[in-house]
Amino acid sequence: MDKNNNDTLTGVKKRQQISAANRMVFAWIIAASLVIGTCGVFAQFLIRQLSFNNKIYGAIATTSQTLDKNIKAYDGLKSGVVKLVADVNLSALKKGDNSTALQVIIDALPTEENRSALATSMQSQVLGPTGVTINSFSVTDSGSGVASDATVKGTDASSFDFSFSITGSYAQIQQAIKNMERSIRPITVKTIDIQGTSDKLSANITATTYYQPAKDVQLKVGEVKP
Repeated sequence: MDKNNNDTLTGVKKRQQISAANRMVFAWIIAASLVIGTCGVFAQFLIRQLSFNNKIYGAIATTSQTLDKNIKAYDGLKSGVVKLVADVNLSALKKGDNSTALQVIIDALPTEENRSALATSMQSQVLGPTGVTINSFSVTDSGSGVASDATVKGTDASSFDFSFSITGSYAQIQQAIKNMERSIRPITVKTIDIQGTSDKLSANITATTYYQPAKDVQLKVGEVKP
């Protein structure tokens, strides 16, 4: 009887030990799973952070390269501007003491169409002084687009057409055409239609002029998204 009781107690004790061991193993499995899961999440975070840092470093490198190029180009640009300011030929074309050689360049190739200014300068400075009578002056809306003429070859200048009709003597008409040739603003004469006598001629002229849109130079703020 005692032997049977001892065997029963021993069996119960073994089962308890096995159950305790199973619980221990299960606890270790859960702990290991938690550790592995935490390490996986942390690894993903590190990978994303590394990728984001690489993007930032890439943006910084690109900005640094741009700054280096701008610094290197500055000296050449400054030297070119100084030469233009001191250019004798440009200084000779200044309009008054308040004008500068650089303003002459802007007048020669404006940064916008400014069609009204073209009409005013043609009438007051090119055609008017010759004594001709200006019968009409108009600007054609359908310009020739981006210019490809040899006058502005190598630039991204744009163009538009204009036409006018004048009346005067042969000498006056001839002088008007010469004044157009001497204009600091590039003008390409497309057609000339002259009728009348040597005492009184009527000339209908169509031409093309040019302008170069201004360059927009500004600092931009970039954003690197994770």
